[in-house]
Amino acid sequence: MTVDVIITDIIKEYKRGTRVTRALDGVNLSIKSGELVAIVGPSGSGKTTLLSLIAGLLNPTAGTIVLGDRKLDELDDKELSHFRNNNIGLVPQGHSLLANLTVWENVRLPFYLNKKTGNPDDRAEELLKELGIIHLKDEYPDTLSGGEIRRVAIARAMINDPRIILADEPTGDLDEENTREIIALFNRISKQGTTVLIVTHDLDSIEDIECVYKMNKGILTSEKSIKIA
Repeated sequence: MTVDVIITDIIKEYKRGTRVTRALDGVNLSIKSGELVAIVGPSGSGKTTLLSLIAGLLNPTAGTIVLGDRKLDELDDKELSHFRNNNIGLVPQGHSLLANLTVWENVRLPFYLNKKTGNPDDRAEELLKELGIIHLKDEYPDTLSGGEIRRVAIARAMINDPRIILADEPTGDLDEENTREIIALFNRISKQGTTVLIVTHDLDSIEDIECVYKMNKGILTSEKSIKIA
């Protein structure tokens, strides 16, 4: 099995005047192709910062990130944007759908932003059917439930067939039943060969995930039993 993500000695610091805050402190992580991995930790522990670094939305202060066979710090802005659009599917925290677009239009949007050739309709229909929301294709986001919104966001993240899905608090605002269903979706996606990394503070969401890490004060550790104080 190949390795999709290799993170080595990552440090991320923020400066405010003379004060330096270290958000990530020597993080190391390897994720295999097709693996589902969760990082759990309290708010402010560095989880979202790490996800943003892996997505190439932030630059590390020190250390290296390799996705597939590409070292992110060797790519210029244009190359990084192209690489991200072709290889990474993002499921942002909270409500990220465009309110003036239908479910169908929201899902297909990344295909057109990436200026791909061809027609995304077949793939969009396939994803909506797989996620059980094809009946909602003509609905607008303000008519959807929290679980339905999250499914649309996942379909949108998958429209360009990325090798990696990065999900930030994907179950944070969902009830227990929807949480189980979303994690089951991610398990199914990973078994189909797509690498999935989620970050969350929701302990209930990690029950069915085998590979779990804990983030606390910018330090990442492997954990089998997670307790968040």
